[in-house]
Amino acid sequence: MSKFVKKAEIKTAENKPAEVKKTGSKKYLEKVPETMVFWCRDGQVFNTLDQLILGFDMMSDETFLYHANPDKNDFSCWIMDVVGDGELARDIKKAKTKTEAKKVTQQRYHELSELWG
Repeated sequence: MSKFVKKAEIKTAENKPAEVKKTGSKKYLEKVPETMVFWCRDGQVFNTLDQLILGFDMMSDETFLYHANPDKNDFSCWIMDVVGDGELARDIKKAKTKTEAKKVTQQRYHELSELWG
């Protein structure tokens, strides 16, 4: 294993061990460029995953369903295309409520924070 790529053992949403490469995952915790922020229907603006977590508490169920419904999932798209975290994008896409979306986002955020702590 290269000295530049460190690996850590974490648990996935299904509580199965998963191997995550430390290289690259730090960017998932960083601020995205101003031109790539998530504009929420209710006026909130998110440029980090921790802001998104707090935003779930502030948004109404109606706003959540505007962004995440059977036809689309804006949160998943933003996390995949802008943040770059395919694992979280996949997991949040499965969330049916903002409470579930917040939970999977918090879990992933904590996993990444521990990895980089």
